[in-house]
Amino acid sequence: MQVLDCIEDIGLEALAACCKDLTELRVFPSNPYGAEPNVSLTERGLVSVSDGCPKLQSVLYFCRQMTNAALVTIAKNRPSMTCFRLCIIEPRAPDYQTLQPLDLGFGAIVENNKDLRRLSLSGLLTDRVFEYIGTYTKRLEMLSVAFAGDSDLGLHHVLSGCEKLCKLEIRDCPFGDKALLANAAKLETMRSLWMSSCSVSFRACKLLGQKMPRLNVEVIDERGPPDLRPESCPVEKLYIYRTIAGPRFDMPGFCVKLEIDAGGGHGLNYRTPESNGHRASNFLEISIVRKSQLCEHFPRRLDFDWKKKGFRTVSQLSNMGKVVCSEIHADHGLGLDFMGLVMALVIALALMAICTPPPRRALVLYRVA
Repeated sequence: MQVLDCIEDIGLEALAACCKDLTELRVFPSNPYGAEPNVSLTERGLVSVSDGCPKLQSVLYFCRQMTNAALVTIAKNRPSMTCFRLCIIEPRAPDYQTLQPLDLGFGAIVENNKDLRRLSLSGLLTDRVFEYIGTYTKRLEMLSVAFAGDSDLGLHHVLSGCEKLCKLEIRDCPFGDKALLANAAKLETMRSLWMSSCSVSFRACKLLGQKMPRLNVEVIDERGPPDLRPESCPVEKLYIYRTIAGPRFDMPGFCVKLEIDAGGGHGLNYRTPESNGHRASNFLEISIVRKSQLCEHFPRRLDFDWKKKGFRTVSQLSNMGKVVCSEIHADHGLGLDFMGLVMALVIALALMAICTPPPRRALVLYRVA
């Protein structure tokens, strides 16, 4: 069920009394930017639903106040939730009754709900809540955090403890270089990491790109190229992801892609949409992994830059038919071993065979005397 906060606590109490089969509840704010609350929606409404709806599994709840006692009660009432997203509109809002952080309340949520897959945190939180998350949420897949934590220790607890974490979104938290670099190997098992307005420096982003070349590391900064400022300066936004298809080609102009130098060195190339050229929008590069570099280095793109008619025709036909195909590109100076050459030739012959038109068949009529 999806409602606005105009339903208020009394409406949620009626909902809890009537809807015993309710499995999902979403309560959105009617006026999220209002300075003063215009409705009477508190933690009491959510407590009533958790007590009256035994099948409740997913919650998205916008409110302006919360207490540790209410969160503990919700955790005990519904220990089988898979999604719990609490959004307190005022950043860093404490328990309004005790003025304490909400660590104990969220700690009860993650400790009692062993099957929790998705979690969103808000309110006044310290590194202690991230210790709870890393200890108890072994099945957590998605985590969203804003205005929380005290130091790098909070991020370290999450990355080192959440074994199945796939997607992590962090905004306005004091997490920096140390925790990110220390848990770089964990990032390769995740779908993505988004950090905005945190304490990650451009130097750490470069080191991460060198240390984990199979990751796509993007620095998004509308203030201009980050290499024009001191490397210790924090970046505005950091987006880290890993895909089979390689880096995306729809990056805006203020997005910088950090990648390993094609010559095999440890330098970094800054890839922007302008540097990709037409190839970025028209072709998908074919990656061939050399056996000796499979475990240690990023799959190298073998760049032949052949301009034969066969390859040009293949690319044109594949684009006309909306089939993503590619010329075989290569980084000069990499060298090519025997198996790599055989694989390249096999791919080329297969593409040419697919695009070769079938032979014409003639119809011959014979007259029998």
